[in-house]
Amino acid sequence: LQYRSRRLSAVPVLQYCPHRTSATGAAFIYLSFIFFDGKRSQVTMPPANQAAGMNDAPGITDWFNSLPPITRYWFGGAAALTLGANFGIVSPYRLIYDFGSIKNSFHVWRLVTSFLYVGPFSINTLMGLYMLYQFSKQYEGGGPYNTGAGGGTADYAFCLLFGIAGCVLMYHGLGGFIPMAPLFTRNLTFYV
Repeated sequence: LQYRSRRLSAVPVLQYCPHRTSATGAAFIYLSFIFFDGKRSQVTMPPANQAAGMNDAPGITDWFNSLPPITRYWFGGAAALTLGANFGIVSPYRLIYDFGSIKNSFHVWRLVTSFLYVGPFSINTLMGLYMLYQFSKQYEGGGPYNTGAGGGTADYAFCLLFGIAGCVLMYHGLGGFIPMAPLFTRNLTFYV
């Protein structure tokens, strides 16, 4: 067995790197060292990523986290509560708005859950969830509905509070004359 020592020499080389740009768009030129043994030039590179392309596409968590804050919580809560009620985890009758239960038994969650439960599994429920997501995202994102009063999320929060108060007051005001369901998710979605 014979040990042979190779003498490697380092040669500085200026390289153009188009993927590293500054805020003004000018490309960086950086100094790198190419190692070679005199016989042939061999650039040393980091090892290739074995799972290249596996995580390139964004997943459902990236999509969900990219939603505006109010839309994220309202859509997430509506989807979770609708699935929970349809799979029998919680009874849908404990989610509806009932002023007597709120007043006498202190069921305060009914004020919130009546705006989150969309309904039993059907195409109407899927369309309701999709419209909730789409309308809410458009309104909160600013888009064509921006009122210019401080931003999309602040305007949207005030709009939802006003809509929630309106739905509850109209339920009590018109409940005796017009038969209305004590679930307000679709009403609030169409209000937005």
